[in-house]
Amino acid sequence: MKRRNVEKVKSDYTPELGKSKQQLYKFAHRRVHSSIRKGSHIEAIALLESIMSDRIESAISSLTRQPVSASSLGSLFRLLDKLSPADENLKALVWDWNESRGLVIHQMVKLTNDHNSTWAERVKFARITAQEGLILLPQLRRYSDRIIRKARKS
Repeated sequence: MKRRNVEKVKSDYTPELGKSKQQLYKFAHRRVHSSIRKGSHIEAIALLESIMSDRIESAISSLTRQPVSASSLGSLFRLLDKLSPADENLKALVWDWNESRGLVIHQMVKLTNDHNSTWAERVKFARITAQEGLILLPQLRRYSDRIIRKARKS
């Protein structure tokens, strides 16, 4: 992957891209599980967010038939929820996980007035967040797949 100063948008589907996507998902899922086993929870969380964001981008693109700019999980989910509302349980799970993800990714070494904890407590929280991401992912995928199937029929 090369860094470029070009806006990143989701690629249009082609059978070749579909095969590439399958391979990326296969390796990402393997890496998530191995990262959790090895205690590399931050890596697992980052990969889970990437998978979740990709699924949401696909659903948005299916609904709007427009290119979707790469963005954060929260921004993407907010847009998809406006286009095709999620049930309240899924919304709560996504928002809670996204907040936990942000704490793990951005606050591991920061001390704030409401987040003073030991390293061991923070690692435990990261492990729980990674495991919760594994539980959330199939729920989010069912939601996005349902939207994609419905949009393709339209």
